[in-house]
Amino acid sequence: MNGPPVRVNKSFLFEKENFLKLAQLVLGLASLCFAVGCFPNTVFLYCEARLFSGNQLFLACCVNGFFALITLLLTLAHLCSLHDVYYHYNFPMLEKLYTSMATLAYGVGFCVLLISVFTSPFVAQWILIIVFNLATLGSYAYDAYLRWKCEYVL
Repeated sequence: MNGPPVRVNKSFLFEKENFLKLAQLVLGLASLCFAVGCFPNTVFLYCEARLFSGNQLFLACCVNGFFALITLLLTLAHLCSLHDVYYHYNFPMLEKLYTSMATLAYGVGFCVLLISVFTSPFVAQWILIIVFNLATLGSYAYDAYLRWKCEYVL
């Protein structure tokens, strides 16, 4: 392939979609930590880092862990300007589909989380996992909205 070399993108922090991507990464990792360590359950009425149900496993692995890892890889790809090197692949369309899929998965995960909260006794610490998952859902939904409205300069 005759493309430009892999290099560090010096304007990485000056593009607004990268700020949003970093926010998604931080919120996703925080949501993952809370999904593992402080998931609503009926056994312990405090935060305990144990696996209690399939709902917790779904939220931690299938939603938070998977999308935090893929967001990390896409962030590193933007940092190293891999979208210029592999110009044969349509990175903007890939990210449109990725953010839409992440929004849908976080929406389903948030519904699963709310069902787990409503079926167990209420503890104030469980508000944290709700807030972080809702913030992560909002960041992916806003990113998907901007990408489908073509408000990012490509």
